Amino acid sequence: MSVRLYADEYRCAIFEEAPGGGDADNPNSPANRPVLDPITWINSIYFHSDFGYYGVVVHGNTAISHVAVAGRTVTVGSDAYLSQLYYGQSQVFDHLLLQHNLGYVPRFFVAYDGKMIPHGMPVQASGGGVRLVCAYATATQIRLREFATSSAIDLPAAVRSYQVLAFRNNAPSPSLPMFEVEPGKAVFGQGSFLAEHPHLRATGAGDVLFAQAKDRTAAVRNGAFRAIPPNGAAVDLGTFTGSLPTPSFINVTAGV
Repeated sequence: MSVRLYADEYRCAIFEEAPGGGDADNPNSPANRPVLDPITWINSIYFHSDFGYYGVVVHGNTAISHVAVAGRTVTVGSDAYLSQLYYGQSQVFDHLLLQHNLGYVPRFFVAYDGKMIPHGMPVQASGGGVRLVCAYATATQIRLREFATSSAIDLPAAVRSYQVLAFRNNAPSPSLPMFEVEPGKAVFGQGSFLAEHPHLRATGAGDVLFAQAKDRTAAVRNGAFRAIPPNGAAVDLGTFTGSLPTPSFINVTAGV
């Protein structure tokens, strides 16, 4: 089938024609079915202005020095039969990952070791202690919330490097054309895609990879928690009795 561009006042699409032919300028022609129903014809779509494209507007790599959390053993009660031992302590920290100053809360990705971090993901486990992180965005920054807990022994200090991608607001703008191409400039879908920004896309040779898990990365069983962190080694909190297969990943890149 032929690959064509279609653009009118309502939409813009690059797609493989569907069977059936018809007038190429008529959106209701059988060949133009991917234009009107891109979800059903998703395998025929190269671009469609109905979709949300992730254009990178700010990005960076940030190394965070995570401090040690001292080990601790606390005895509660003085009776030899009723006293309880409690191990470890918890601390919460907050870190700046990226100053974006966009003036709105953007969509964003944060990756560690080349893999996207789900919320509450362990980035360190040692001696029964663990360090969990969650990323969040404000109108000016991408930040990292950290929850770290030790056991009877210290949770050592650690340095972790995080990759951050913040995406622009790509809502259609009436001031932009549905389709415009000229040297050094390309506008599709009234700004849903702007060639001036690198976009999240499938990978090619030599690209920096960002891997997105295609299945669960954490589970709860027997009152315990298991997570599969970016490095693939399972981390348990408590006595986890179930199973959690290592997920497969889809690799993307942004050309940054």
